[in-house]
Amino acid sequence: MYLRWHNGKEELVYEPEETIEDIEFLAIKLKELNSRPLLESFDGVWGIPAGGTVFAVCLHYRLGLPLLLAPTMRSIVAEDIVNTGKTISHYMERGMFCVSLFYNPNSICEPNMWRRKKENNIWVRFSLWEGDVDNEKISTNYKSTWEETEDRSV
Repeated sequence: MYLRWHNGKEELVYEPEETIEDIEFLAIKLKELNSRPLLESFDGVWGIPAGGTVFAVCLHYRLGLPLLLAPTMRSIVAEDIVNTGKTISHYMERGMFCVSLFYNPNSICEPNMWRRKKENNIWVRFSLWEGDVDNEKISTNYKSTWEETEDRSV
């Protein structure tokens, strides 16, 4: 990871090697969560679009759990970063198990498991799936549209 200035603000570049190491770390922690086989505890992995989807696919392969098309009460809900907590709070309020790579302590909720603490208001660039291009507007537009049309019955 390294800090850089991009478009007039500081951002943390989370490099692919570190991302993979952290996914491996969280997969091990999930396996150690209890003595029961994972399939008895969780029925699969689902990721919050868009970064959570990539993270969920990685966990799916490492944990040997099904990749789900929608979350269930027994699924692992994956998110790349819990920044404000607004997105993940929907699932946490229902008692779903949530895991993230980054967690902002100023968030309105804390995921059940996370790897790194986000400091300050620094933008985290997940270069493994975001690349090195300026796509903040794409991500912002996607989130706002998704939040408006989200199926809240899950």
